[in-house]
Amino acid sequence: MKNDVVELIQRCLSDDESAFAELVNKYKKQVHALAWRKTEDFHIAEDITQEVFLKVYQELHTLRDPNLFHGWLYVTTANCCIAWHRKKRIPAQHLEDKENIMSETDTYSQYVVEEKTKTAVESQREVVKKLLAKLGESERTVMTLHYLGEMTIEEISKFIGVSSGTIKSRLQRARNRLQKEEAMIREALEHFQIAPNLTDNVVKEVARLKPAAPTPSKPLVPWIFAASTLAVVLLMLGFGNHEYLMRYQKPYSLDADAVTIVEIVEAPITANFKSTPDVRLQIKSTDVVAMLNDSESQQNDDNAVSSEETQTDKTVRDYSQWELPVDAIARLGKGTIEDIAISADGRQLAVASYIGIWLYDTQTGGEIAFFNGHKTAVRSVAFSPDGVTLASGGGLGEDKSIRLWDTRTGEHKILFSGYRGDAGALAFSPDGKLLVGGDHSGNVRIWDMTTGERKHTLLGNTTQVLEVVFSPDGKTVTCASLDDTLRLWDVDTGQLKQTYVGHTNWILTVAFSPDGSVLASGSQDGTIRLWDVATGNLKKTITIHAEIDSITFSPDTIHAEIDSIAFSPDGNTLASGSHLDRNIQLWNVSTGQQEKVITPPNFGVAKVLYSPDRKTLIGMNPGGKVHFMDLETGTNKFSIEGYLSSIDVVEFAPDSKTLASTTGFRIVLWDIDTRKQKSTLVRKLKSDIALISSIAFSPDNRTLASADRNGNIDLWDLTSGEHIQTRKSHAEGISSIAYSYDGKKFASAGGDGTVRIWDALTGEQVHILEEEAGPVISVAFSPDNLTLASSSQNGVVRLWNVENGKRKLTIPKKGNGDSVAFSTTGVLLATADKSVSLWHTKTGEEVLNLDPFSPEQIKQHLQLAAGDPEKMLEFNNRMMDMARIVEFSSDGKKLAVLGSNDAIRLWDIETQSIIKSFAGHKQEILSMDFSPDGKTIATGSADGSILLWKVK
Repeated sequence: MKNDVVELIQRCLSDDESAFAELVNKYKKQVHALAWRKTEDFHIAEDITQEVFLKVYQELHTLRDPNLFHGWLYVTTANCCIAWHRKKRIPAQHLEDKENIMSETDTYSQYVVEEKTKTAVESQREVVKKLLAKLGESERTVMTLHYLGEMTIEEISKFIGVSSGTIKSRLQRARNRLQKEEAMIREALEHFQIAPNLTDNVVKEVARLKPAAPTPSKPLVPWIFAASTLAVVLLMLGFGNHEYLMRYQKPYSLDADAVTIVEIVEAPITANFKSTPDVRLQIKSTDVVAMLNDSESQQNDDNAVSSEETQTDKTVRDYSQWELPVDAIARLGKGTIEDIAISADGRQLAVASYIGIWLYDTQTGGEIAFFNGHKTAVRSVAFSPDGVTLASGGGLGEDKSIRLWDTRTGEHKILFSGYRGDAGALAFSPDGKLLVGGDHSGNVRIWDMTTGERKHTLLGNTTQVLEVVFSPDGKTVTCASLDDTLRLWDVDTGQLKQTYVGHTNWILTVAFSPDGSVLASGSQDGTIRLWDVATGNLKKTITIHAEIDSITFSPDTIHAEIDSIAFSPDGNTLASGSHLDRNIQLWNVSTGQQEKVITPPNFGVAKVLYSPDRKTLIGMNPGGKVHFMDLETGTNKFSIEGYLSSIDVVEFAPDSKTLASTTGFRIVLWDIDTRKQKSTLVRKLKSDIALISSIAFSPDNRTLASADRNGNIDLWDLTSGEHIQTRKSHAEGISSIAYSYDGKKFASAGGDGTVRIWDALTGEQVHILEEEAGPVISVAFSPDNLTLASSSQNGVVRLWNVENGKRKLTIPKKGNGDSVAFSTTGVLLATADKSVSLWHTKTGEEVLNLDPFSPEQIKQHLQLAAGDPEKMLEFNNRMMDMARIVEFSSDGKKLAVLGSNDAIRLWDIETQSIIKSFAGHKQEILSMDFSPDGKTIATGSADGSILLWKVK
């Protein structure tokens, strides 16, 4: 096919009139399918199709390589759609001859028949359009191109520039999500026919044009056209300044044989862009208008609103709906915060978290966009000088990539695909032509942004890199690392040119003054050192004492670890922040004296930034907040919140309207309807404070109990949010707590090997149940309140009589799982270990075993893993700990199982089959809970987010 296209284009350029008609016939369905997808109007798509081919005829001579025709045609079509969206123009009249228009002599009956047929077809199109709206952005495009455009997977791959494997998976994913309607959609799309005379109309319109006189050298491109081609390509790449043109990739080739340096990825985002996007978009970045109009939402139809416009507005505002995994209905929390960066114009703030990158408006603090492309945590972010590009570095694990994001469209590229570092620190050169990155192993590398090639690997540093910076003139690079030595490298040669020695501990942060004359370094030794760049001499040493929160400890001062420093735009002031200090301190660079102290609302500052206009100081709190503080008054203007550390426990309230989650010492209460935080419960810190390990709501929804790893139980009044009391319950940490269904009893499981039953009203201890089998992991009451189940670390489950504290049954488990759960009738008890077992609570017999792997599947996995130690280790780990947490649905018919592969499997108990699997967290899933109404599953993850999954 490639050679056919090349031959057709050469014939077109040689003034072969029939060749262009063939070209139109060959690609009109594909173009129309894409246009219909992006405009959602069948007839408008026909008009745009005609417009696209007229542009193709006029601009075909600018295409230097005919092999790139597929991608060029895609971009041309998408740009025409963008133009239509912007103008919202009245659909253009079809280029039909007047004799094709119905004459007055046509019979009335013929008119009625045609109108009825037209109405039926339009109704069918609307039904199909609504069904396709259930799919994600990329899935809708692939479905439309495949069925309406009649394109194969390979043709779609070439057309939109995505690998065949990706296209195949998107198509399969779309079919899976529309299993019942897929046949109807396929049939409907295949019967949608564009105007049969479209090719004739285009050819006739072409005949009216006056093409430029052909040159004798065709099909070779004249020099003047080569120059214009360069301009077109640069415009398609979409960069405003000269130094960024053609920065990220060599000419776009769909037929490249070698491994590419830059992978182009079509990544949908949901954004609240306030400004009009620049028309000069990068290749394949043309879906932004469609995305803003589609506002792709993964929520269930139950939450659908009355109109597309309302749906768009809701999705734009509700960031908890942005970029959700399949079947997730909301995300609570924005992940664990890692890094922040401000654009050079001061208008945007990027926040890197474990789940992705959040983009904010610095004037309002409102969410602009969420970039979700990294497979694991995002450790660093950096803006290009023009603010158009955002670089991000992936964390340790399977994603060690550096990615470049277009902040206007959300499209991203994987840069330097052969890179194997974790990119924990990134910085652009002042002219934007270079990018420097440092990783966990101590490597510092410089890449050329024009060619994508590595320019230098800077030698001398051997420890983890925390920060990298260019000097203002772009000639020098330095880094902060877990080392007490500061090194400066020459950017042109990559050679080490200077070493500064003076700190007595790790250097955590570095910054050049705006004029490049001073280099500041902050260290774990509690000092900031100012170095004269010209001479290499130490100018001043500033020793910082941290003000420790008197609530945490007795009032005292200690040397602060300097986590972040930043020069003011005029270079006269240096700001410093420390996670051990409640203040941001401002220092006079000339004298080294403290000028001012600004106190953020929350303790600790892990990173500090100046706004370019020097009116605002931005501080990142290690607990998960970003504060915008007025430099003149020292007051907090507003804060960006929602960032959490690891979500250790999640628990639904009895009414299913509130969800409690724990992060370290804090309990956050979430409103399920609004998906916003209702309140935060924090016990006043004392010397015996420990991480919260378990929480439980009382059945009347008035009290919340929490247990910690020091053996304490805290009770909270949910009406007032006040802390009621702390009860020392176990000699060692508590793993699990539970209320009885009638609310009269309360049980706790401890690391001291005991289970304790309490009177929930008086707080008196009723029974101490000795396990004799090691630490107790989990406890659960039966629905009739007469039996208590406990699971020990040594693989034993016991059933206890709640009234007398006597042991009723002992069930030997198959592993060391950490969860037990009663069915709604109390007849069955589920345990989690290598598989999920259901036991009869009267006899202790195993009545059912739910194992996701059949013997045949185990055999297949072993064959696949043979000879691969990593795969074998992974398989063994999965087999050793297949299930961790089990929860019955409210009707007792389904069982949710959290497995070691960080996926939730929903089992149908009657059929013993898996109904659904839920997966999508970027880090390990630590907790799970089934809502009491049986409609939702909540999962908490080490990535700092909670996902709510719709149980259908």
